[in-house]
Amino acid sequence: MFLKIQNRENIYNNVKRILNGTVRSKNIVIGMSGSTIENILEEVQKEPGIDNLTLVSRTGMHIAGEAPKEAHQETYIAMSAILLGSSETATSELDDDLKYVLVELTNTRILIQECSPSAILVAKLRSNSDVEKVLEVTEGPIKELGKIL
Repeated sequence: MFLKIQNRENIYNNVKRILNGTVRSKNIVIGMSGSTIENILEEVQKEPGIDNLTLVSRTGMHIAGEAPKEAHQETYIAMSAILLGSSETATSELDDDLKYVLVELTNTRILIQECSPSAILVAKLRSNSDVEKVLEVTEGPIKELGKIL
């Protein structure tokens, strides 16, 4: 199914359907004049240390961006949502808020941040990337994406 959208209200309604899991398709195209979701992700991905960005619903559905080429898309996306959700559950008894989830691998890092109540931003980073710098760089775009979503 392809959804081609022209105005902000239609975009909002269709993104809401995607996040609620009522649209079950990998091939959804969302178009919007000005700052689109894909444009925002492309700009952030230009930053040093960021190899890949994926916008994911909390239910584990792909919204925008691409999964790393070496990863199975559905697994990577679904497990990223589960990692953040399970981290929130595991830390819910503590009197503190979860800022992000960082997965340290041998050659890579995966940084998962809440973007909105219904979406997360998953960043594949180089192993030598400065996580604090990436958090700074993604702060503004996350707010912008949160307004769209």
